[in-house]
Parts: sequence; C-alpha cells; structure tokens
Amino acid sequence: MEKQLKPEVEKEIKEGFFEIKKKYDDDGDQDNKGSNEETQVYVSHLCLHNFHPIFCKFELETIKIILHYSSIVYLNKGQTLYANGYNDSFLYVVLFGRIRLYDPETQMKIGKTLNLGWTVGEEILFKSENGKQRMDVCKAVIESCVLGIEKKNLLQIKKVLQEKGRNDEFVKLEVVLRGNHLIKKNWSNSK
Repeated sequence: MEKQLKPEVEKEIKEGFFEIKKKYDDDGDQDNKGSNEETQVYVSHLCLHNFHPIFCKFELETIKIILHYSSIVYLNKGQTLYANGYNDSFLYVVLFGRIRLYDPETQMKIGKTLNLGWTVGEEILFKSENGKQRMDVCKAVIESCVLGIEKKNLLQIKKVLQEKGRNDEFVKLEVVLRGNHLIKKNWSNSK
C-alpha cells in the first residue's frame, strides 16, 4: 500500500539528484560536439538521510556505503523493472515515483501501488517454494527511480559494515527487506 508521506518529501528527493554529462567523440576523446553522450547520475546522501523513509534510519556513512555498491535506475511509465529471468539478481529501493507488481501469468495487479519507502525484488534473498527467483513482474506506474542493489553487492555492504563494527546498521537493512518481503508475500498468497 502507498505510504502516506508529506507531499514535499518526494520533491525534495527528486531535487537531490543531479547529473554530470560528459560528451565524447567516437575515439573516446572529449568532444564539445557531443556525438556520444554519457550521463552519470548522482544522488545526495544527505538528501536521502534527511527525507527518505528508509535511509533516514541509517547513519550517513552507511548511506554512502550503500550508494557506493548500488546503481540508480530510471524507469519510464509502463517500463518493466524486473520479471522472472530478467534482472534476477537485483533488489530495489524506491527513490521516487510509483511501481506496481503484477502476476506474470494473468497480468493482474498484486497488492497496492508501491512508492517512496518501499523495496521490491527482495524475494531473491529468500527461499521460494517453486524454485523461481521472481514470483511477479514489476513495472513503473509513472516515471520512477529506484536504487538497484545486486545480491552480491549486498554481501559486500554487509562485509564493509562488519569491518567497521556496524553490524547494527546492516540489521536495520535486513529488517526493512524482510518486512517488505513478508507484506508482499501475503499479497501474493491472497490473490
């Protein structure tokens, strides 16, 4: 179900993103004409810490570590984020926008629209009864942005936090992922 947030929260997070564009010619040299364009997108860890309902629970250093091992994914309306066999090794944190889960066979909606403060795809961390990694299809309802964390990078995040003596920070992340997984598992069981 959509989390009830102050309207300005999503706006603040969107404004925390900024792009650095580098233009290159075919040889890979910088070119002011910009025949090929590479865009790198950054998000402010301070913005996430101050406004995001999940990231506000972490210390700033933890957010930096999570961002280091993650990637930002923009989705157009209707674009598929994942399905069984597609992006099977990633879990995601919704940064802004709205996404929805669908039954892969019937295309029926599962549960509620998910927005800022939800995670999706975390089922890859838990055992499945039917052996499939993905039990649903996830698509953007509107233009959205998520933070993608590959399963192997989640283990790196855990390792780095353990080395820093911050196991408690990783436990917070596990609690969020497990809690959201259980809620959505109930949605799937009640369809």
